[in-house]
Formats: sequence, structure tokens, C-alpha cells
Amino acid sequence: GNAWVGKLRRLVFSRCERFDAVGAQILHEEWFRGLPTSALLESFDMEFCPIGDDGIKELCALDLNSLSELRLSSVDVSALGLSVLTSKLARFSHLRVLDLSGNDQLESSGAGELSDSLIIVAHTLEVLDLRGGNVGDHGLFWLSSNASALRSRNSLKPLRLGSNGLGDDS
Repeated sequence: GNAWVGKLRRLVFSRCERFDAVGAQILHEEWFRGLPTSALLESFDMEFCPIGDDGIKELCALDLNSLSELRLSSVDVSALGLSVLTSKLARFSHLRVLDLSGNDQLESSGAGELSDSLIIVAHTLEVLDLRGGNVGDHGLFWLSSNASALRSRNSLKPLRLGSNGLGDDS
């Protein structure tokens, strides 16, 4: 009964306060079980769903290598979950939009995790949104350490860093 999932191109979960790590596990194990078609998804949007780091692990187990847009806004992910996500970014060879806004637990260590992956996705990434990630001055330092990869490709249009506690030092 889950063949219809293979026809999805965009999957959106918005303001699902009860969609947590268990929901992400069910999505992984039941909806996409045995279907290689999850790779046909072009856009995956999740906002205000408290899946946390465990939920990110479940989502990363999906075959999502055809994604061009990945939005995980206000999903309670920290640097730990982001490290799992960034280890999978190499599979996302068409990723144009990466939105991790509203995840105030990312902090500077999350920015450091993401920094290493910027080199991998720099050739396709057009939008990077880290607003409200609490990355601070140190996080911006980590992000800028690999910013040359983004500049050399000249594909990044908006880089959104508002509400991160950035000061004059950064």
C-alpha cells in the first residue's frame, strides 16, 4: 500500500508538533520501505517538527540523493545531528537550497560541521539559510574557513545569517 509514495516529488511537514524522532523513524521504515523511489524526491521541507538529532539520523537513512531543496527549519537539531547530515551531503549532487534556520542548538560547533561540507555542495548550492542557529562569532569563523569554495563557484546568492548573535569580532 505505499506505492503512491514513489510518485512524490515534494514532501512537506509543517507545524507538526507531535512529529518527533519516532515519526521520522516511521517515515523511514514504513513509508519508504523497499522503495528506491525515495530518490525521486526533489524537495523535502520540514518546519516546526521537533524531530531532533535522532530524527535527523532516520531521515539521513533515506535515499534522498536527488534532492534539490532540503529545508529543516526549527526541527531541534544540534551539531550532533548536523554531523550526521553533513556526512550524507556528498550524495546530494543537485542540492540548490539548504535551510537549517531556527535550529538554535547548532551553535559554533554545528557551523564547524557544516563548514567541511560546503566544499562538497559548493558547485550547486544557491541558498544557504542559517538564521537563528546561534552560531556566534566562532561559528562564523568556522564557516568562513571554507567560504572560498563557495566564492569560487559563484552560485551562492543569499547567505542568510541573521539572529546568530554575531558581534563586531566576526
